[in-house]
Amino acid sequence: MLRASDILLHSRPFDRTSTINKFEDLVYDILGQFKLEHLDRLIYLTNKRVSDIEIRRSLIDGIIRGRCSNLKKLFSSLSINEQFFVLAHLNLDSLTPKVEDPNPVFVSMVHSFVRDLII
Repeated sequence: MLRASDILLHSRPFDRTSTINKFEDLVYDILGQFKLEHLDRLIYLTNKRVSDIEIRRSLIDGIIRGRCSNLKKLFSSLSINEQFFVLAHLNLDSLTPKVEDPNPVFVSMVHSFVRDLII
């Protein structure tokens, strides 16, 4: 279990603006990857042509979540402290000490931002 004291013990100087910029860069890097792979078009067409709302949401979420889960390298750009800052309103038990294994809640949050930017 990871506690706040563990995070604070490893604390380094923390720049909120830099963290916000890094998080914004992460979201736009993922969006750029989606555009490079033409997944944005696939999502747009799914949103336009699938009439059943639940099926449409499920398909779109599956595309975005699946691809976000495979972009682990991009997520490692934020340190644990920076992820903590972004996830400050969540339970600390959901944070993992390995940057290479991004937190599923964090991935889900990025997924939501990317989804909102595409649709």
